[in-house]
Amino acid sequence: MAGIGFELRTLSNQHSIASPLVSLAHATWVSSGPLILTAVGLLTVQLLTSDRAGAFEITLFRVSLTYASMLALISASPTAVIVTRLVADCSYDRNYDDIPTLLIGALSLAALVTGITGAAFWSMQFALPPDVAISAWALSQSIALLWATTVFSGTLKDYVGVTEAFLAGIIVLAGAAAVLAQCRMDAAGMTWCMSAGNMTTSIWLAARASVSLPSKPADPFLGVRNICRGFSRFPLLAIGVAAGTTGIWADKWVMWSSHAGTTVVSGLVYAPLYDSAMFMSFLVVVPALAAFIIHVETGLYTNLTRFLDLVLQNGTLEEIQAAADRLSLLIRSSVLHLFIVQAAVSVCAILALPLIVQTFGMQFRQIPIMRLGLLGSVFHLLFLLCCSVLLFINRQRAFCALQVLFLAFNGAATWAFLQLGPDYAGMGYFTAAVCCGLTSYFWLDRTLRDLVYLTFASAISASARE
Repeated sequence: MAGIGFELRTLSNQHSIASPLVSLAHATWVSSGPLILTAVGLLTVQLLTSDRAGAFEITLFRVSLTYASMLALISASPTAVIVTRLVADCSYDRNYDDIPTLLIGALSLAALVTGITGAAFWSMQFALPPDVAISAWALSQSIALLWATTVFSGTLKDYVGVTEAFLAGIIVLAGAAAVLAQCRMDAAGMTWCMSAGNMTTSIWLAARASVSLPSKPADPFLGVRNICRGFSRFPLLAIGVAAGTTGIWADKWVMWSSHAGTTVVSGLVYAPLYDSAMFMSFLVVVPALAAFIIHVETGLYTNLTRFLDLVLQNGTLEEIQAAADRLSLLIRSSVLHLFIVQAAVSVCAILALPLIVQTFGMQFRQIPIMRLGLLGSVFHLLFLLCCSVLLFINRQRAFCALQVLFLAFNGAATWAFLQLGPDYAGMGYFTAAVCCGLTSYFWLDRTLRDLVYLTFASAISASARE
């Protein structure tokens, strides 16, 4: 696997000023690359085309991008997480021959599921011009492939490749927008620009993985079969991720169906004040997610490996318990450290909201929504960190239960607060984030206290099933 395996801990161990910044940059693309590419692409396209495209075309483009992202995430995320688990297992077992088949299988399944879902959805939007519907369908496909290849390369720890691919995607996207801006731009043209950037990144990542992985011919059908078997082996993992990605959109669906919703064309409804405010609020947690990946690579992985080695090599109970205590302490300190830092960042962002709103051309009446969004994002980050750690230590049942809880709570709380009036927009998400974030932390804390017992119980259960 030459070319794959560049790890963040290599940079972190270098004693230079630039090393932490470089490792943070790589981790940022791995953790939130598609989200950043979407934000940069949206801003770039609007800046280059604002003088040549009408307000309706820009609005139609933004709404099409929102729906395409929603369809792609919900459709492709279960496949992506199953492939992540299978690739991680192959890497752990040093069975690299099966990884190329998983790459082809992941791309095939993501394209198939998203293609069918997107075709069904966009074909029902009869009020959309055909060129816009086709471009939106292609955009949803490109986003699905982007997530699949990013997750795949991140699992292989090809951090440099991920960074290069996303920078190339941004360059292609900006170049396409600049060329098309010379003529009158419409929603379809803007959408194709986004697709061009996404596909550039996806092809770059897929090509890099293909070159670096073993050159043995890959059977695409074998990869699909292995992934399908992965769904049967890890059903809670797939259900949990599907519920989690759906939960991210639950509050938006409620807002779209309320008095805050606005119809662009028949079938396409959005809440302009709410959607943009919440999107900007969530972008604030991107650095913390990147920092968490660095923590995983530099500390958690090493301590977890030591703990498992003691378990597998018949270490004494005292040695195993001591390793578990060190791992638990590191996890708690990492999660709380990132939570506190994110809280400070969000407070600073709240104080600077008037400047942020003015800089990005937003409306001042969005400030109350963004304030709740920024506060909620702190606890949403806590929720994501705790759920990630639960997956890291293979507690799939807990992960699935928490994701379903967030889905139900986010939708129900948003609906309940909307009954009190429009001034409570954002309060539902904030409440759901706080409740689910605290619940996930206490669940993680209880799991860490019983880590030794749960590890041996899981091993006995797995042996009994075999």
